[in-house]
Amino acid sequence: MNVNIYLARASIEEQPTLEEFLQAYLRELASFDPNIAHGSGRLEYHWLDEYWRDNDRFPYLIRLKNTPVGFVLVRARGQAEVGDWDWQIAEFSIAPEFRKRGFGERIIHQILKNRPGVWEISYHFANKPAQLFWQKIARNYDPSITPLPMDSNRERFLLNLSSA
Repeated sequence: MNVNIYLARASIEEQPTLEEFLQAYLRELASFDPNIAHGSGRLEYHWLDEYWRDNDRFPYLIRLKNTPVGFVLVRARGQAEVGDWDWQIAEFSIAPEFRKRGFGERIIHQILKNRPGVWEISYHFANKPAQLFWQKIARNYDPSITPLPMDSNRERFLLNLSSA
């Protein structure tokens, strides 16, 4: 299947488009995470502006042909930050009507292969679709990998792609 799905760095002019996807994603997450405020108003994401100011943060739009269908926020661990990872998929979502077509896997593999190092990928363990998605991604790289607990709501995978 040769579908024109690709990742493109979001320009500052595209920040409102990415933020629309982020808001839909946060509303979806609110059903799994009691720490995310419910309601119909805008949900706060403190770090969004940093993705256009900080050289260690990378905002992407996922495009099908030329139409945005999702987003990915990637970040590098800061020099002063303590952690066991080099890179992190901070947030990732594809609009529901474009899911289950293999687009997410293709995009994530594209991101991972372009930045060697240890990747942290986390999810809310109550979000079963996300859990299954990230397990599939992680096990493509390490069939014996198991998730690690983060806190009372989240788990993570650490993928060592240093030699990728």
